[in-house]
Formats: sequence, C-alpha cells, structure tokens
Amino acid sequence: MEKFEITTYGERIAEVYDEFYKEVDQNSIDLLYKFAEGGRALELGIGTGRVALPLQKKGVELYGIDGSEAMVSKLKTKPRGRDIEITMGSFAQIEMDEQFDLIYVVFNTFYALLTQEEQVRCFQSAADHI
Repeated sequence: MEKFEITTYGERIAEVYDEFYKEVDQNSIDLLYKFAEGGRALELGIGTGRVALPLQKKGVELYGIDGSEAMVSKLKTKPRGRDIEITMGSFAQIEMDEQFDLIYVVFNTFYALLTQEEQVRCFQSAADHI
C-alpha cells in the first residue's frame, strides 16, 4: 500500500466527493452558526466547502485549512468559494495569525491526522486560536 499523506484522501476523492456527500444537515449548520455567534470560523479540512459555504451564507466569516489542492480547487469554483481564505497544509498546526470564535472539524476529517501527536498538537493549536 502506498504511503498515506495529507494530500492522499483529497486527491483521490475530489472528483466525486460532492456527489457522494450531497446532503448537509441543516441542523448542523444552525448549531455551528450558533457557536460562531456570527463571528469568525475556521474549518479544519475544509475540502470542497460542503459545510463552510452554507455557514458562510448565514453570515459567518469563514477561513479554512486543507491539504488537498484538488479539493480546494472544487471549493473555488463554487459561488463565494473564492471569498474564503484558505491555508494549504496540515491542520495539525494552525499557521495563521487570526483568532476565531469557532474552530471546527466535521465528518471523519480528524482521522486525517494519523498520529496521536498530531491530534494533540491540533487541539493545542486550536485552543491557541480561539
């Protein structure tokens, strides 16, 4: 088996991701909106914007981190997708100067961090940016 890297999942599924995962639970969007309190939110593993774009539409200022150029390219083709500032790379360490009202990760995205060290570093970094 090939080595799994930060880009592996996104590069393999980008072309079909939105088709496979069409549905977004509106209750989830409403809950994230409530937690963001209309402020600034950072999605870890933003991908194609499946969750970020509906949240942005409600008025939250969105930022994202992702390791896959292919997934982010899909996001950038969508209405208002280019309005979201994206940092490319691993979300194990948030390399941004901004502070956020909400930092979230959805679906199975957290499993992209393959070691406990990366996972702990992610939570520590997120805490530093809230």
